[in-house]
Amino acid sequence: MPRFKIAYSPEALQEIKRIVEWYNEASPGLGERFKRNLLSEIAAIKKNPHTRSFR
Repeated sequence: MPRFKIAYSPEALQEIKRIVEWYNEASPGLGERFKRNLLSEIAAIKKNPHTRSFR
């Protein structure tokens, strides 16, 4: 099965960074947990994008 490439806008990357920082300020380590989960989901989408729905 082919792997797909996901393109990120600079704005999206900046927003992810802000969210990680916000979560870490709210609760130490929470931002890193969010980031790990996000990267895991992105990897799953790349592997098989047909298992997720997109808008």
